[in-house]
Amino acid sequence: MKRIVLAASLILAAPVAAQTGGAPSAPTGQKYQQQSLAILGDPGVAAWQSGVAARAQARVKDEVETLLAEVKPIFERDESQKNAKHS
Repeated sequence: MKRIVLAASLILAAPVAAQTGGAPSAPTGQKYQQQSLAILGDPGVAAWQSGVAARAQARVKDEVETLLAEVKPIFERDESQKNAKHS
């Protein structure tokens, strides 16, 4: 479990390291660079990543429907205001 938590923290830090370009200067970025291949190649980490991705994918439909329900009134309001100005 400790290795999976370490992997998660390193994976989450990777985009930050990638955005700065060059060698990472933060200790987390340096650890990621040194250990990433071994960590990402670990079967336990791969299973964890697959589980996270599967759970996220399973929620997509519901989350998109919720988002659309929240933004639809905003778009409708803006459209009606635009139409009122042009009338």
